Amino acid sequence: MAVFSVLAFAFWHSGGRAGGVCERHVFVSSGSLSLWPPGARCEFGEPATHDTFFNPWFVMTVFGGAVLLAAAAGLTGRLDD
Repeated sequence: MAVFSVLAFAFWHSGGRAGGVCERHVFVSSGSLSLWPPGARCEFGEPATHDTFFNPWFVMTVFGGAVLLAAAAGLTGRLDD
C-alpha cells in the first residue's frame, strides 16, 4: 500500500496534473512536484509567492486503493474457509 501511495502521489502531483492543481486553486498553471511540504508547489503573483496544494484526486485514489485492498483481503479470507 505504501508503494501504491507513493506512485499515486508522483502521478497526481507532477507534470500537467500539478499545473491543473495550481489552476484550480490560484488560476495560474505553474505547478511542479514538491516533496516537502507534500503537494503541487505553485508560484504566482508579483512579487513571486509560493503555495503548496494537495490534489483531492490523490486522496481519493489512495482511499480507493485501500478499499480494494481490504476487499481483496476479505475475499481471500473467505475463500480459505
